[in-house]
Amino acid sequence: ILIEPDRGTTVLIGSLAGALLLLAGSRWSGFLLLVGVGVVALTVIFATQENPGNRLMAWLDPEKHKQGHAYQIWQSLLAFGSGGLDGLGLGNGRLKINYLPERQTDFIFAVIGEELGMFCSIGVICVFAVLVACGLYIAWNARDRFGFLAASGITL
Repeated sequence: ILIEPDRGTTVLIGSLAGALLLLAGSRWSGFLLLVGVGVVALTVIFATQENPGNRLMAWLDPEKHKQGHAYQIWQSLLAFGSGGLDGLGLGNGRLKINYLPERQTDFIFAVIGEELGMFCSIGVICVFAVLVACGLYIAWNARDRFGFLAASGITL
């Protein structure tokens, strides 16, 4: 995962592993050692690749990079904006047809925002919040340590 161009997955998996290590009660010294190794690895990767900050800069300022690295992000913002408060109607989204690549995976939430609007988008976020709350409730009420860690890992 570390040598792939998608560093976000590496950071996500590393963060989840670190959170589970802390929840499991590991020592801080071991945790800080792993964080240090991760920082060194990411530094080496950033130092050996051409323009490693392009995607980060595109994410921070998508309007400036809307024809390049931030094309997908910019199109998703346009999709949300065109949806308004109540959306264009289920199946009536226009940007998903030709302008929003990977709409079925990475940016499905932009399609929801365009077709169903901000109100339904907030509803989707609330549903996810309820799922997280239920997962944490299950973790806190687990009968044993394994159940706690399994429920915490799935919830995270």
